[in-house]
Amino acid sequence: MEIIKQIRKQKGEISRIVRDVRTVQVEINATADKLQRTLALAGETMERAATENAKDVAYRQVLRQMITLQELFAQLIAATTTLGHTEAEIRALESRADQLTARNDAGSIAELQRDMQLVRDENAVLAAEVGV
Repeated sequence: MEIIKQIRKQKGEISRIVRDVRTVQVEINATADKLQRTLALAGETMERAATENAKDVAYRQVLRQMITLQELFAQLIAATTTLGHTEAEIRALESRADQLTARNDAGSIAELQRDMQLVRDENAVLAAEVGV
């Protein structure tokens, strides 16, 4: 009976975690989309200014620096994504290790045997009451 309570509790926690992960993923996607639109707009603006002022070296330098900045941000996003996946993997492995450590097979078997004996005793009492 205790095992069923544990399973229900774990299912509730898993559902909550999945919901939280989905919420965070939606927020990340929205922020990434906004960042892409902002970078595209800034790039277009800088390119137009560099084209209009082709003789001014400063505009071309700013445009090159903007492109470099965009590439660095892309690398940062990739590194952050990889880090997130790695941390999720680590958490999953730690959780599995905790489950295996907490698992007490001998105790669980003994508890199941006690529960089965209780069920048998209850069945015998009920059978005696019914007259079987």
